[in-house]
Amino acid sequence: VFVFLQGEAIGARQYLVDKASLGREHFFQALKEYRSENAKRLGEVQHRNETTNQFSILVAGSGLIALFLFFAIVAILFIRSLSQSLRRMVTVFQAISAGEGDLTHRLAINSQDEIGQVGTHYNAFAQRIDNLVGIVQRSLHGLEKRALELSANAEETSASVNQISATITTIRELSQSQAPAG
Repeated sequence: VFVFLQGEAIGARQYLVDKASLGREHFFQALKEYRSENAKRLGEVQHRNETTNQFSILVAGSGLIALFLFFAIVAILFIRSLSQSLRRMVTVFQAISAGEGDLTHRLAINSQDEIGQVGTHYNAFAQRIDNLVGIVQRSLHGLEKRALELSANAEETSASVNQISATITTIRELSQSQAPAG
C-alpha cells in the first residue's frame, strides 16, 4: 500500500505542476479531482485489505477447526482401540476365574504398546503354568501307576504271608501229632 501511494504521489505532483501552469482555477479543480480520486482508490485498497484479512481469518479458523477435528478423531480411535484391548483381557480373565481355572485361554495380541506387552507377558505366564500343570499331571499319572503296582505287590505279599502262615500252622500241627506222647 505504501509503495502504491508513494508512486501515486510522484505522479500527482507532476500532474499538479502541469495544471498549475494553466492557472489557479485549473490547479484547484485538479487538486479536488486528485483528492477525490485518491480517496476512492484508498477506499478500494482498504476494502481489498479488509477482504483479504477476512479471508485469511476464515482460512486460519477453518484450519484450526480441521486440526481440532483430526486430533479428536485420532483420540477417539486410540481410546476405542485401548478399550477394546482391555475388554478382551477382561473377558479372558473372567473366563479363567469363573470356571475351573482353565489356563488354555490366551490373549490375542494386536499391538506392541503397554496393553500388548501385558497380553504378551500374560500369555507367557499362562504357558509356563500350563507346562507345570502338564508336568504335575504326568508325575501324578506315574505315581498312580506305581501306587497300583505297589498295591498289587502288597496283595501278593499279603497272600504269600497268609500262605506261609498256613504252612507253618500245618507243620506245627503235624509235628505235634507225630511227637511221642510221653
